[in-house]
Amino acid sequence: MTLSRTKINATAARSLLGRAKDAPLTYEAVGMSLGKVDAPAGFRELNESRVVGKGQEAFNNIGYGLMHWDVHRRAKMFVQPEFNVVRLDDCVAVAVPTVPFLSNQGACRVVDVVATGDSIGWSYGTLPGHPECGEESFVLTHLPNDDVVLTIRAFSKPAKWYVKVAGPIARGIQKKVANRLLDGAATLATVDPLSLMQRST
Repeated sequence: MTLSRTKINATAARSLLGRAKDAPLTYEAVGMSLGKVDAPAGFRELNESRVVGKGQEAFNNIGYGLMHWDVHRRAKMFVQPEFNVVRLDDCVAVAVPTVPFLSNQGACRVVDVVATGDSIGWSYGTLPGHPECGEESFVLTHLPNDDVVLTIRAFSKPAKWYVKVAGPIARGIQKKVANRLLDGAATLATVDPLSLMQRST
């Protein structure tokens, strides 16, 4: 992911995906964001969780949006996936607004998909060029008390000098983006997935 003065466009995104598709992940501890393996030393953790809805309908609506990249779009992030449904091993180009007129651009690969009766979600890992090295997961859970909770968990460390220099500022931006994602998820609680499907066609 590189720092750019312009937002990524579809042509640039396709080019980025083409370069990243066969590239290896930039870390080895695949599964750390879902607790399957321990994070290596030097990786810092981000863990943000919030009730984003209530009831089965909210779980279904937000779950559909999460699995079709709409939670990210609601957070004002640009995403250009290979397909409009999250699939294991697919790559996605992402642009994350950081400060006015600047965005971080790069690519990640989906490394895991979660699908149980009461939880749905996925995780993706960084590919070469990303300013961070690591993995992030997004898991939506329907609790016994009927709350619908989205948990975002990431383990990362700087991969670019400017991220390392930024220190707490970079971590603050990461936390802000996570909260935008939680806000975006909450807006989908009452959105019929059919309307999202029609919008994307």
